[in-house]
Amino acid sequence: MQGYLDHLTTAARTRSRALTAIHRFCAWAVETGDLPHAPTPHLARPTVVALAPQELTPNQRVVHKTLVERADSARLSAMFALGYWAGLRIGAIAALQLAQ
Repeated sequence: MQGYLDHLTTAARTRSRALTAIHRFCAWAVETGDLPHAPTPHLARPTVVALAPQELTPNQRVVHKTLVERADSARLSAMFALGYWAGLRIGAIAALQLAQ
């Protein structure tokens, strides 16, 4: 397992996600009896630096707004407005229910 993680030359965040997937798969395999024990507890998780959200540049905003307008979708328009004008993050927008 360590060899596979070392083989990944991608960003620490990607290696961390891969390790999470491996941990979960191994836990499932142990529960089903396919593995006698989890081979991953000793693996160190890569350090992932939390990035602060960044505001769209004026060009990015125009491109996003144009794409939303072309789609002619009230749903996309609402999502864009909530994200850009109200400052909601994508996860918060995705979790919203229609009744809200």
